[in-house]
Amino acid sequence: MSRPSRVFTALVCALCAFVLCFLTLRAFHPFSGDARQNSPARAAVEAGAASGREYSGDPRLSPPGPGAVETGAARRIEYVVASVGVARGWQLRLFSVDAGEPVAPCDEEGVSDTDPAWSPEGTRLSFVRLGPQVAIWVVRADGSDLRCVEGGDDVVVGPAAWSPDGHALAFTRLYPQGINTLDLRTGATQRLTDRNDFYADWSPDGSRVAFVRQTAGDEVAGDLWVCSPGGGDEEKLPIPTGPAMHPRWSPDGTRLAFAAAAGDQFDIFTAKVDGSDVSNLTNTGDMDEVWPDWSPDGGRLVFLRGRHETANQSAPPCGDLYICKSDGSDCKQFTHLDVPMSGIAWQPRGGGHSDQDGESN
Repeated sequence: MSRPSRVFTALVCALCAFVLCFLTLRAFHPFSGDARQNSPARAAVEAGAASGREYSGDPRLSPPGPGAVETGAARRIEYVVASVGVARGWQLRLFSVDAGEPVAPCDEEGVSDTDPAWSPEGTRLSFVRLGPQVAIWVVRADGSDLRCVEGGDDVVVGPAAWSPDGHALAFTRLYPQGINTLDLRTGATQRLTDRNDFYADWSPDGSRVAFVRQTAGDEVAGDLWVCSPGGGDEEKLPIPTGPAMHPRWSPDGTRLAFAAAAGDQFDIFTAKVDGSDVSNLTNTGDMDEVWPDWSPDGGRLVFLRGRHETANQSAPPCGDLYICKSDGSDCKQFTHLDVPMSGIAWQPRGGGHSDQDGESN
């Protein structure tokens, strides 16, 4: 074989290896013990392909409710960030709630970006990038200061939870399994738990991390636990519901919102941390409601209402975002997409964009 032919063959082999690696990495997404086979990301791709629709993963709703907010002479424009399914994978998009075309804070060929989470001040996003490696990245909402903060041979998964001071992230690592924290200033990591734990959320005062501990027979749900942000002091919460997922602390730290099994569906519940005052806010009976999160003032909740279009119950439901008051009343549909989605969070106060000066805060 001539030298040019050998070079050409080598390049083709290298390209095939890269494509195979990328497709394999897309299957490594969180939540079940066997991430390769039961990942929500993979299930969303399959569900989208089966339905013939584009899918939108990980919608995250921004400041304090639908529409723009007047603050003095400047008008705050609110955004939804979503990981949107396109032909080449998942890309993050910021959508103006009241008007405007979507913009991409970061959009690179050959990678998929998923599991976005807002920083406490509402100006930065963390997300999981599936590419040459599975890693956690951070970017400002305007697309600047993009950097990889954690990744390597061990599979890391999100959504990551920011500490109240914005200096650390809590996330799930699959190998070895457990909840970990990452200090964004030093890069140091610490393992908090050593079980199949996921869906971490930091309490507003920074004293505890809530998470779900997988129970036998459940791929994506389990018991609600808390632990110290330094590790240890693990405690199972005495909340009397079915298998739960997606715990989120209320802004005052007195309650948790979460999704829990209610018959054949998941409903949105709230409860005090001591297990009392449990309330089923949705109880629709024929739809799944998952991924709750609180408004900054604690007066409302956003969540996903949808249905599963495949037999794989670990796949994200196909549906839309809804907003209700914290007692479950005044429930209104917020989006009209009817696509598989997951991972909802309401942007804290302080973020957004001023149409007076064009600067992100």
